Amino acid sequence: MPRSVLHFDPALLRKARKEAGLRQEDAAEAAGMARTNWNATETGRGHSPGPAGLVRLAGAVKVEPWELSGITRDQATLRDLREWRGLNSNEVIERLDTWGTRRQLDRIEHGNAELSADQVPKLAALYDVDEATLRAAGEATLRRG
Repeated sequence: MPRSVLHFDPALLRKARKEAGLRQEDAAEAAGMARTNWNATETGRGHSPGPAGLVRLAGAVKVEPWELSGITRDQATLRDLREWRGLNSNEVIERLDTWGTRRQLDRIEHGNAELSADQVPKLAALYDVDEATLRAAGEATLRRG
């Protein structure tokens, strides 16, 4: 089972669905899930989604994944940026095969190590953010670590 995203607010999912004018059945179909699973996720009775699930939920209600997180983009950590792209740690390492190991990424995401200068542009491109945003998330990660 995928690890749950760090920040997910079921109430924001419900709000986004209602603002999109969708019934639970319609949103669930758009996300590729059963209505009962949608309901459990939206009411907080189900599991918090993994990164890919978060992206599917956001797409179903036509919002960006960070809008379901309860934090603003400028509060994001490196893990938040990764999850908002729908990626788990292993996928990052696979896509950036010369980048490092999962252990190195975990240390960076937990604030126990800093990004190197050569890692910043690669990770920024993968997360589809500019380098300044990635650096700011790195600094937020270190503060929370």
